[in-house]
Order: sequence, then C-alpha cells, then structure tokens
Amino acid sequence: MSFVLFGIFVLILGIMMFSLKEWEMENEQIEEMTRISAPEFEGKTKEGQKIDDSIFIKKVTLVHFWATWCAPCTKELPEVVSFVSSYQNSDFQLLLVSLDENWSEAESFLKKIKLPQNTISILDPEQRVSEKFGSYQYPESYVVDQKADIVAKWIGPQQWNHPFFSQTITKITNRVK
Repeated sequence: MSFVLFGIFVLILGIMMFSLKEWEMENEQIEEMTRISAPEFEGKTKEGQKIDDSIFIKKVTLVHFWATWCAPCTKELPEVVSFVSSYQNSDFQLLLVSLDENWSEAESFLKKIKLPQNTISILDPEQRVSEKFGSYQYPESYVVDQKADIVAKWIGPQQWNHPFFSQTITKITNRVK
C-alpha cells in the first residue's frame, strides 16, 4: 500500500515539475519568438471614440478577446483585470475586445469589474478585429509590443496570477526601451 502511495506521490511531483518546466520554456520562447506584425484594425469605444492599431505604438498592449456568452471568458476576465491593474503607472495597457452583439451585454458584465485606467474596451460584434488577429477560440490574448509586433499569444483561460505573466510583460516592456 505504501509503495502505491509513494508511486502516486512521485507521479504527481513529476507532473508538477513538468508543468513548471513548460512555463519556463514558454518564458524563454518570448525572447526568441518570431515577430509578427499586429494587424490593422478599427473599433469604437462605448463613447464612440475611434480606436485603431496606432495604440500599439505608445505602449505594450495585452489584446484580450472575450464575450459574455463565453463562460471561460467571464470567469477569467476579473483575473485579467486584476493583473493589468498592477501596471497602471507603466507602459502597459489592456485592450478588451468584446464579441458581444451590443454594448448593453458587455457593459452589464463590465460594471461588475472595476476596469483600471490603462484599459480600452471596444465592441467587435461582427468579429472583424478577432478575424484579423486570427482569433477563433475564446478567451484569447495577444501581447503587442511598442513596435506593433505580436510577441506572445495565449489561447484559452490563463492563470494570470502566475509569475510567468508578470515576468513576460516586464521582459517585453524593458526590451523595447
């Protein structure tokens, strides 16, 4: 019996070590990733302000595609916002791209979360912006640097409180300066 428990313990430990190594490998890949230019796009905020790809020139941007009809998206979005909140006084911003049909759907959810000042939110009901990025599985996130290059992409919900993400953003923001 104790041999079986020891075997299970070793298996779990191995899985944990493999997962940690995977995070480290992904982090190293940020340095070597092939640069892909971010696509040109246009969108509007709820207030009608035109937003386009020129926002990438100013700051490192986390582009996050989500929708209220996507359960993993609504579960993850508070974590994304919390993560971005810690960068309010830096060269980092969040572009939330909602795939909802109208602002009332998106706003009903966003009102529950306090969006930090370094957040821009646009609506993409016809999925033109997401199509230009090649996003089809939600939630989906991209990091675009100040040179308007996509330098990271994550599909599906992430553990935004993991040190990997803060280390990645710090490396990217410092790399271009």
